[in-house]
Amino acid sequence: MNDLFTPQLFGILSLATIFFGLAPYYVDIIRGNTRPQRAAMFIFAGLSVISFSGQLVEGAQASLFFAGALLANQLILFALALKYGMGGFDKKDKIALLMAVFILVIWYFTKSAVVALLLTTLVNTIAKILVTIKVYKYPHTELLYAWNMSVLASIFGALAVGKWDWVLLLVPVQNGITVGVIALTIFLRRSRVNMPKQDPN
Repeated sequence: MNDLFTPQLFGILSLATIFFGLAPYYVDIIRGNTRPQRAAMFIFAGLSVISFSGQLVEGAQASLFFAGALLANQLILFALALKYGMGGFDKKDKIALLMAVFILVIWYFTKSAVVALLLTTLVNTIAKILVTIKVYKYPHTELLYAWNMSVLASIFGALAVGKWDWVLLLVPVQNGITVGVIALTIFLRRSRVNMPKQDPN
């Protein structure tokens, strides 16, 4: 039985879960129901590049399924957010974007994979806060199913590491916690009466 549940299997499951979660998400964006937070999507795309590179340098194998899928996803979502998204221009968004640029500068000068992963995790969390703020105000601008699937994919991604290595576990565990908070916020806010269906802009 142990030979069946291998890191490679969990890596494939992580990739498959992301795919089945994102296909409806992309469709919902194009239909105008889901409206991604532009600044957050820009940050996610840039930091996914650093995260994937860092894990590759650190020797990740099966868990790269998860990091690679996140990278491809964020690039696509940023492209969609430019046309169908919301926000990205207020003060909090600009601060988050400046922090993302700071991360890229640190990455360039240090060339340290571990430092890059730590800073990436911090700024990724800040970007997730931008999304949480958005869904707190407008919970119907995100597809709850996709965020739930992302939590499941994160669990598979952590299991794909196959050993206790905090560097390799950092990305899937952090992603699972933060997207879990977003999913919970959407669920709880939608249960309230008279919540707006869309932002007024």
